[in-house]
Order: sequence, then structure tokens, then C-alpha cells
Amino acid sequence: NAAARARGIANSGTLTLESATVTGNNAASSGGGILNHGMLALFSSTVTANSAAGSGGGIADEQDSTLAVSDSTISGNTAGGSGGGIENDGALAVTASTFSANSAAYGGAIFNASSLQVTASTFAGNSAHWYGGGIDSDATAGSPTVTVKSSTFFGNSANSGGGIDNGPG
Repeated sequence: NAAARARGIANSGTLTLESATVTGNNAASSGGGILNHGMLALFSSTVTANSAAGSGGGIADEQDSTLAVSDSTISGNTAGGSGGGIENDGALAVTASTFSANSAAYGGAIFNASSLQVTASTFAGNSAHWYGGGIDSDATAGSPTVTVKSSTFFGNSANSGGGIDNGPG
């Protein structure tokens, strides 16, 4: 699949994906698998092996957007910039999901510049060149918030904050 901005799915409305697979897509900028400018719900789905030259190898959740990920797998996605799995500039809620083998310069699994809530999820084997192998919440982007409950981080790597880097940078 090919497009200048989003290769797999571009959403500007309200979209629910259930038991779906988004794989093998590539974006020259943001949102290799999915570019979200609206309200997106992802249930029991897989986002894998997507890439973006910029941000959001798997999913780019843009400013003023809402993304809910539940019982899903985000794996093997890459971004040249931030958010190998998901780049979040909106509101992101993750529940009972697995992030594995995602990579980026910042935020191997998730790069957060806004609001992030993670519950009962696993982050394994994600990597970032600079900050946050699992999660990078970048305070230079404003005043992002992160809440993590009952979740597991293991085998993630980065120059700073292998599991989570929550701060400037």
C-alpha cells in the first residue's frame, strides 16, 4: 500500500476495528499502519510490521484525536522519529494489550506528547535509540500525562529509560 501521509488507513471520522490486522504498510511521513485524526477504537486486533519515516510506525494518533486500544497486539513496527508502535499527540487509552519488538529513535513502543493511560498491558523487547524503549513521555512537547497500572515492562532498551522515560528530552 502506498500514500504520502498514511499507507494503511487514514481516519478523520469515527472508526472501530475489531479482529482486524493492519500489516506491511509504509508511510513517508506519519502513520505507517494507521493515521488517526478522529476517534479510533482498536479491539482484539493486530498492528504489525508497519513503518513510517517520521512518527507512528504502527499508529500515529494526531492532536485532538482519541485512540482506544484493547486486547490488541502492536508488534514489529518501526519509526525513523518517534513512536515505533504508537505516536500519541491526542488521548490514548491502552488496556490488556501487548507491545513487542517495536523500535524508533524516541519511544520504541509509545511516544506520548499528550494524555496516556495504560492498564494491564505488557511491553517486551521494544527499543529506542534515545529515550523510552517502552514509553517516552516528552515534557518538552508541553505537559503530557502518563498513568500506568498493573502492567509489565521487560527486555526494553534505550539510552535513557529502557522501560519508561518520563521527562524532558
